[in-house]
Amino acid sequence: MFAHLRRLALAAALLAGWGGGALADAPFTVVSIRPLHSIVAAVMKGAGAPRLLIHDGSSVHHYALRPSDARALARADLVVIVDYGLEHFLLGRLPALAGKARIVQAGELDGVKLLGRRPLNPPGTGSPGAGMTDNAINWHIWLDPDNASAIARGVAEILAGMDAPHAALYRGNARAFSRRTGELTKKQAARLAPARGKPFIVAHDATRYFEARFGLRAIAAIEPAGEGAPGTLRMLSLVTLARKHPGICVFVTPDAPARWASLLKREAGARPVVIDPAGMLLEPGEGLYPQLLENLGKAFARCLTGGK
Repeated sequence: MFAHLRRLALAAALLAGWGGGALADAPFTVVSIRPLHSIVAAVMKGAGAPRLLIHDGSSVHHYALRPSDARALARADLVVIVDYGLEHFLLGRLPALAGKARIVQAGELDGVKLLGRRPLNPPGTGSPGAGMTDNAINWHIWLDPDNASAIARGVAEILAGMDAPHAALYRGNARAFSRRTGELTKKQAARLAPARGKPFIVAHDATRYFEARFGLRAIAAIEPAGEGAPGTLRMLSLVTLARKHPGICVFVTPDAPARWASLLKREAGARPVVIDPAGMLLEPGEGLYPQLLENLGKAFARCLTGGK
């Protein structure tokens, strides 16, 4: 009799697993860049793992799609990008490549605040608006932790609508992500308070959202607006500017040519520091985003104030 009951229990369990009581697979999700992928990975934790599109550490500004990328997009149920203004390589191509997917641009999600690009021209290289176009948006939106939390909430709601069995999980993960990010933001604010208002130079206008959140102030960029290479006049003007601020910090990204920072160091005594606002040097995954913020805060604090 007991053997018969065990067989009935096993059959009931199998039927429950095959029927409506089983959790469906999470939507196959493809995310363009590492910081955004990290946010989505945190939201999907426990249900599935998103696929990172730019997975080899390449710059989003110069990426070329590969056959494996096209295959992943063709399979996708959901594709999350920042905006076609950042992921230029997907402009005009993504709807065809990801024909059955819902495409989400994080910059359009509720609660995400957008800032414009700054020319950050050194004196003598043009008018304050040189190189800018109307409505030019700075798309490094993830560097404001409040935006990251808004992205997590927005993606959680979209996934909840696509995958009802995991809806509570997605929403709970987004709330947990926002709590952790809020705690890290408070820590960074205290760390960076002594750096407020101290001038520095950046490779290009990649850290505006981080600066705005924590009261920092770049006074010039090596690259002019639009990500172009600097000319001789611009570099000479940057050397002149750097000499007016002895020991000024120059924050450069991993993909920026080393010769630019070397010139400012040699000719003006500037202090080059490599920062990684796109997480190009970090291991992809859920932990990347908090590590990115932590590393960025430490780099600014150490150079601008000698802090930790």
